[in-house]
Parts: sequence; structure tokens; C-alpha cells
Amino acid sequence: MELVVLPASREDLHEAMHHQVLVPEHDQEHDEPPISLILVDEAFGHDHRDVEQLTDLAGTGESLQTPVVASVDPAFFGMEAMSGLRKLPALRPHLQGDEYVEWEGLREDDASQFLALVLPPFLLRSSHAGGPAGQGLAMPNEEGLWGGGAIAVGVAAAQSFVDTGWPTHLSEYTVENLPVQSGSGGTSPLSVLLPGSMQSELARAGFTVLSGEANRDRLRVTRVPTVQEPGTYDDPDAAAEARAEASLPCRLFAARAAHQLLEIVVLEADARRGDLLPVLGVDVV
Repeated sequence: MELVVLPASREDLHEAMHHQVLVPEHDQEHDEPPISLILVDEAFGHDHRDVEQLTDLAGTGESLQTPVVASVDPAFFGMEAMSGLRKLPALRPHLQGDEYVEWEGLREDDASQFLALVLPPFLLRSSHAGGPAGQGLAMPNEEGLWGGGAIAVGVAAAQSFVDTGWPTHLSEYTVENLPVQSGSGGTSPLSVLLPGSMQSELARAGFTVLSGEANRDRLRVTRVPTVQEPGTYDDPDAAAEARAEASLPCRLFAARAAHQLLEIVVLEADARRGDLLPVLGVDVV
């Protein structure tokens, strides 16, 4: 497993992704392992500029057949903090205004199955204020260092890959030993502990959701849809299959499978059985 960091500002993200990710990955002489997951350490809202960038990221993921994961800004919901979600009587009516038309258009785009947006943020480092590390320092932010939810998804995917060889078992792993903060529901590394009903509403609206337990220092990826709006069917089995196909684990699995099939295709036509084994990683019967 290899982690590659691409430093790029929000304004330079398109150019950086195109020239340093897309072009090299499509180069037929590129002999590095294909990318399995792209994490974008940015939080997005629902305005035209942000949806335009999200559409571009989804297109990049589709071109690479690789999921792209980013985070959600509270401004997406017209809020200053994610804790405001707890006060909403229902999420769906809140997202049906004219200001979300472009967002709904993105959800209907086939490329959106390669994009996941994660919430809420979680604490990476406690505040230095009042502690020895903060003495004599001008601390612009006394709330500690927050990380976007996309980072937690990356950690869970890495744990899954190490244990199983596949980055798909996201909900089976916890991210532990995190700093915590006090909130209305107790201490937690998350900026807000969302009730199960709100988690389900967010998942239906196309968001990957992190959850935790009060007074524990861990979190879990509990809802794993992509942004794509699943197809609707009267048949329960067909509806369940559509939801599964629009999930992040499904996209991660399909990406790994597609990459391995591509490696097989580029082998010489007269490749011997032994040549295929390292590519497949399994026995060929």
C-alpha cells in the first residue's frame, strides 16, 4: 500500500489533478500500480463554484474508474456548524430549494457514482490553549485541529486493505484513540453526534456519514453511499441492488476489479498461466 500526497490549492486542483494524476494514469507506459482511491482534503458547499468543482472531480473519478472522496462544509446546508443538523425537523424539505438544483443535477449524472462526500468533521488534535504546548504562542484557533470526514474514510479503507486485500469493508473498522471535545451529548471526536434517523436521511440524500458514541474516543463509517441518486424500483430486491451499486464499497470493488482486468488485457496474448498469477493475486484453475 502506498500513499501519495499531491499538494494543491483549491484554485489549482483541476490543473493538478489533470496533469499529475489523469495524464500519467492514462499513459500506456505508466508502470505504477493504478490508484485505488483519491482523497481530496477540501470541504464543499452547494453553490455554483463548488458543484462545478465536484462535477469535475466526479468526471476525474469516472475517467480513472477510481472513487474520489471529499468532505462536506456546513455551508452546504446553510449552517455555520454541523451541529445545526440536529435541529432540522427533516432534511429532505431543506434540500428541495432552488439553490440545490445544480446539486440534484450532479446526483443524476452517471459520473457521480465515483464521488463520495463525507460528514461530519472530526478532531485530529486537541486545542493547545491552556496546555504547556500553547504557552507563549499566539494560537489563532483554540478549538484544536479539525479534519474532514474524507480522511476518516481513507483510514478505514487502509485498515480494510491491510486486513483483507480489499479497501471495501469500510463499516467494519473504527478509527480509535482520537482527541475528543465536549458537546451536548457528551465527549466525542466528531463535531456532532447525529441520531440514527438523521444519518439515514443524509445517506438517502447522497452523503457518507461518520458516527460515534458519546464519551468514546472513536468513530466509524456507518453510511456509505456515493453522491449518485440510486434508481427507484417497485421491486424491493431491485431497489436494494440499485442502492448497493450506488455505494462507495461497490465502487471501490469495481475499481480494483477493473484495474486488475486491465492489467490482464495488456499482457501478451500468449502469456503463460504462471504469468497471470502475480496479476490476479489468486490461483487460476
